[in-house]
Amino acid sequence: MDIEKSTRDFSIKRLIENDYTTGFFTYAIFIVWIMYFIFLMLDLSFLDASSFKIIPILTTGIGIPFLMWRIYFFRKMYKCGVETTGTIVFAAYLGRGDRVIYEYSFQNEKYKTGNGLAPVFLSENGYKVGDEIILLVNPKKPKKAVIKDIYF
Repeated sequence: MDIEKSTRDFSIKRLIENDYTTGFFTYAIFIVWIMYFIFLMLDLSFLDASSFKIIPILTTGIGIPFLMWRIYFFRKMYKCGVETTGTIVFAAYLGRGDRVIYEYSFQNEKYKTGNGLAPVFLSENGYKVGDEIILLVNPKKPKKAVIKDIYF
C-alpha cells in the first residue's frame, strides 16, 4: 500500500464536472431559477408567479445543503485521505450517468464501493474493468473511498 498525499489541488469545478450527484444538484438549481425568470419575462398569464416561486426556492433549499455536504466530504477526503491501490470490478453507463465499482484493501481488510460519475466519463477517460486505480480512503471510515485521479 502506497501512502502519500495528493499533489493536485482540490477543485470544486472538477467535482461538479466529474461527480454525477454534485453536478446534478448544481445544474438543477441553476436550471430551475433560469426557468422561473424566463416564465416571469414571458409574463405567462396561466402561471401564478408567486406560487411558482416555491419550486426554485425548494430546489435551492434542498440543493445548497446537499452541495455543501458533498464539498465537505471531498475536501475532507482530499486533506485526510490515504492512498491505496484498487481494481475496477464494474464500469458502465447506467442511463443517467456512469457508475464505477472498485475493490481495494486497507489495513488488511477488503472493501468494495463505487462512485457515480458524469455521463460518458468512463469512455472519455478510458477506465474499464480490471484497471488498477489509485484511491483516497478515509482512514477512520475505510468503506469510504474515491478515485484520486477523477476528483483530485
